[in-house]
Amino acid sequence: MHGTAGGHDEHEHRVEAQRFHLARLARLAGRLAGRLDDLTREMQARAAAGALLGPGSERFTGRVHLDVARLEGALHHTADLVTRFVPGPAPAVAAFLYLEPLVDMRRLRAVVGDLEELARRGERGVMADPGWWEIGGRVGRADTLPHAVRRVLAGHAVLLLEGRPCAWTFDVRGFPRRAVEEPDAERLVRGPRDGLVEDLQTNLALIRMRLSSPRLVVRRYRLGDVAGSRVALLYVEGIAPPEVVQEAETRLHRVRSDALLDTGQLEQWLEDQPRSPFPQVMETERPDRVVANLLAGRVAFLVEGSPFAVVAPAVLLQFYQSPEDYYQRWPAATLVRMIREIAMAVSLLLPALYIAFVSFHPEMLPSTLAVLLASARSGVPFPAIGEAILLETAVEILREASIRLPGPIGPTISIVGGLIIGEMTVSAGLVSPAMVIVAGVTAIGSFAAPSYAGAIALRILRYPLMIAASLFGLYGVVIGLLLILIHLADLESFGLPYLYPLVPPRSFSNLKDTLVRAPVSAVLRGEGDTHR
Repeated sequence: MHGTAGGHDEHEHRVEAQRFHLARLARLAGRLAGRLDDLTREMQARAAAGALLGPGSERFTGRVHLDVARLEGALHHTADLVTRFVPGPAPAVAAFLYLEPLVDMRRLRAVVGDLEELARRGERGVMADPGWWEIGGRVGRADTLPHAVRRVLAGHAVLLLEGRPCAWTFDVRGFPRRAVEEPDAERLVRGPRDGLVEDLQTNLALIRMRLSSPRLVVRRYRLGDVAGSRVALLYVEGIAPPEVVQEAETRLHRVRSDALLDTGQLEQWLEDQPRSPFPQVMETERPDRVVANLLAGRVAFLVEGSPFAVVAPAVLLQFYQSPEDYYQRWPAATLVRMIREIAMAVSLLLPALYIAFVSFHPEMLPSTLAVLLASARSGVPFPAIGEAILLETAVEILREASIRLPGPIGPTISIVGGLIIGEMTVSAGLVSPAMVIVAGVTAIGSFAAPSYAGAIALRILRYPLMIAASLFGLYGVVIGLLLILIHLADLESFGLPYLYPLVPPRSFSNLKDTLVRAPVSAVLRGEGDTHR
């Protein structure tokens, strides 16, 4: 009896333990089911909101409030994003989204007014296709969220309609734009007075106004991993060599930058040899010069926000020629061009020649001039290279300071500073009067360069030539010039030799627009034909 009772109690304990474990498992299963249900609902909500990176996550849902939330999230709820709901039979039948600084509010009010009027009338059929509206602006369609975001960032207003899984974009841009003015860096006595501005569309209009041809081709690109700057590639079909156009497109695809704020940044991506002091593409702010280069077989690049165009391929002679050369009669143009070339040679060689003659070869000078230079330098404590570098550096500092100072003050400071530095350094015996004359003539010669980039190259090379002259005299100058010539012969721009058409040697007909300018009947396209 006692054993039977003990076995019965043990059985009861086992049954009780099993019940406890079963109840515990049931509670755990219930919690797990609830958690799975929560995860399922969360996944469905995130998929509906487009948070998952699935194939359809970029599509619109057709629910206005949900699509508005997705657009606002994609733009990180920026403070200048405006969302305007249009009431109707439902809580909201439509919504407008736009960036307030980029739109023309007058044009936008007209669009919103039309939509609100249609909503009040209940004309849902007309509202279903905004492309039929007479709103005075271009209407587009965006089927994906990234497309709509790009349109908003470009200054468009995006319209979302209840029940329509897409968005409509309205071109109501109203950017602040600078008026077309005469270029500052490329002023002419005779020629057009309009220059490029920061607006890409305006620049394209200025070029199309001069080159009204169906053969003018414009290709658009978005460059910059963050900003997505708008870039345009222009060329004339049938004139620009296909290999040049293909090379231009290839180099554009190689650009890796957060943003392109100016053509100067694009220029550095396009160059063949970035370490060279010579620019391998030409920049200009004159639309007439852009057209002349397009007709010569080149390609041009425009960047939104930059008043300069980049032209390629470029050759050495281009940087020392002016558009005005083609607007004057050929005798005057040839004379001015030759004077400009002499000025460039003077700005490059004069300081080095002065150092070489004074330090190594005074016997090559006339006796009177040699005695005069020796007496002028009798009290100077520095060698010729020292006073040359001192004065040339002072001139460069003055040049840079006059650029950075406000307009009315800059020229005055540069003139007064030049007089003070020249007079004081001579009075103090730091430099000789002859060196002041050499530095002044060199600076004036560099100002004659039509291209700022071309003048910069000569200013850079002036210092190595002065050092070579101080070490080896005229032999150093000649060796330096030979090295520069070898470097120029090695340079190419988009496959075109940098010394074209001088190297390789050409017939006389190819040299009519090089160091001189032949009559206009012999120079058909201007700016040098690139066909080889």
